[in-house]
Amino acid sequence: MPIKKALVVSWTCHEGGAACIAWAGQAGALVSCGRRGDVLVWDLRARAPRHKLNAHHAPIKCVSLSPREDYYAIGAA
Repeated sequence: MPIKKALVVSWTCHEGGAACIAWAGQAGALVSCGRRGDVLVWDLRARAPRHKLNAHHAPIKCVSLSPREDYYAIGAA
């Protein structure tokens, strides 16, 4: 990809760090899951969170999006 079209962004958003992420290209979003059980859905154009959820008391281990990117599933242990 040409450098002019590359977008690199860094966010500090999860205490303890992010454990997993999922790209929702059609929705222009990124789902990031933290080691302390929190989930953020990011609006990539606005570079701001759309939604924040405290989902688990344990670290989230995986995240997956539905084919239409309208649902996501997370797993923790």
